[in-house]
Amino acid sequence: MGFSIDQFIYDAQNANKSEAYIAQYVEYASRLIQRGLPVIFDVGHLAHYMSISKERLLEISKKKENYYYLMPKKSGGKRRIIVPNDQLKAVQRWINRQILQVIEPLECVTGFVRGKSIVNNAKIHENKKYILNFDIENFFESITRERVERLFYQLGYKQELALFLAEICTTTLNEEYIRRKFEGDAAYFESLMHRRMPFLVQGAPTSPAISNLICYGMDMKLMKYAERHGINYSRYADDITFSSDDIESLPKVGFIKKLMAEEHFILNEEKTKLLKEGMRQEVTGLLINGKVRVPRLYKKDIYRHLHFCLKYGGMSHFNHIKSSYNMSRDWLLGRIFYVNAVEPKEAKKMLYLFNQIDWLKEQ
Repeated sequence: MGFSIDQFIYDAQNANKSEAYIAQYVEYASRLIQRGLPVIFDVGHLAHYMSISKERLLEISKKKENYYYLMPKKSGGKRRIIVPNDQLKAVQRWINRQILQVIEPLECVTGFVRGKSIVNNAKIHENKKYILNFDIENFFESITRERVERLFYQLGYKQELALFLAEICTTTLNEEYIRRKFEGDAAYFESLMHRRMPFLVQGAPTSPAISNLICYGMDMKLMKYAERHGINYSRYADDITFSSDDIESLPKVGFIKKLMAEEHFILNEEKTKLLKEGMRQEVTGLLINGKVRVPRLYKKDIYRHLHFCLKYGGMSHFNHIKSSYNMSRDWLLGRIFYVNAVEPKEAKKMLYLFNQIDWLKEQ
């Protein structure tokens, strides 16, 4: 997918393009190359890179409302995660891999970053007397197509192409389609169905990287605030955390609320928490009093499932608690892997027990 400026100039001259035309496109391509981004001139050029027809790409863009579905929770029940189908997902994955992932986020960003996890996020605030947590309300869905278009334009792409890329990465919801497709589950989408401006959805592969890049200005301001006051700052998706040994150095709620408003976000004040020394201090679901670790009740619940699976058999246990048996094995293993990322020794004990389970045994 390499782009040669020399080859472009040669081809343009042979096509009798003007010097002004050549200079304009060389300048455009050079800016993208300097950022390590693919040189894309228009939608047809983009479709060529993706190995699909321009007509097919345009069709996906125009009908994208019908390319999403509601994702069930593995533990049973459902939650509002709007996920693209395979065709749209493939297009979004190309954009994510070839464009969005090329731009490195700031050091304070720990969510959706290769090589980082909730463990990295928690360790930043380990053994501090005061932990201050903030939450951004409706994080992904508050990011509109207009903001995404501006992002792609700022990365260096032409306005028309920036708009098309933003269209592919955002959506509105078709009320008639939602009510027909999901029937009783339509209530999950109620607050989104009447929005006219397309927005990011949680399940799209492009949304995490876009949200991190959209938050660059806010992260930079908060990081500089933390540096000035000698405190720690990190952001994991919609979770914002500060920590310090001096309570007076932590930012005030009003300051954070105002700054978020300037960046077109809304502070979820109900989730604002100040955790003092001696209290149960938690950052992105992990305990940070002393060594970073998984909460005791979370581990206890895993051992409870392991005990009953060993005693009665995996199928019997999960059928008894009315969970989806087809998902239960992977669900339990996923919880153990979560523990493994934080406490490998504890997870090793769990995996030993897990491997002793007879998953087809019924009683």
